[in-house]
Amino acid sequence: MKYIITLLATLFTLQANAAFISLETNASQYAAGDLVDVRMMVDNSAADIAELDFGLRFDETLASYQDSGFNVLNTQWAMVTDAFLSASNTLSVYSLWFDNLDVPVGVFELASASFTAQSAFSAQSFEFINVYIADSFGDQIANTPQVSEPASLAMLLMGLGVMGFRRKAHASLPA
Repeated sequence: MKYIITLLATLFTLQANAAFISLETNASQYAAGDLVDVRMMVDNSAADIAELDFGLRFDETLASYQDSGFNVLNTQWAMVTDAFLSASNTLSVYSLWFDNLDVPVGVFELASASFTAQSAFSAQSFEFINVYIADSFGDQIANTPQVSEPASLAMLLMGLGVMGFRRKAHASLPA
């Protein structure tokens, strides 16, 4: 029974650490001179988010920043929305709602940014840094690091296999 509880708790933890924010791009590969559109998506399925603060890091030798903007339909009730270059290679994005009830529920586009490709690169060159997500009381919900879900699940299955092997080996020993 304790193994089942451990398995369920682990699976719940894997699900709870899923990313609240993600990127969508208009292509997966870019050549020099291409327009790169990056959409910053938020998953507010739990309906608790009221504050978002993060950086979008990019390699300035691969892409040059052009412009950014917020999706007006999704941020119309936000008290503060701001996006600016905080460093030569980081776009800082901040949104604050008065209450989590003002934030759209489900997956929605928070903001978008436009870049021009300086040389050939893939969309995976963009990454989130310094992610801060909070509820309407200012309590941090999650600091979402990049988590490899398939690798975590593989490690879980490997651990369960080792536990099963050890149990079988222990059961075959004479008393």
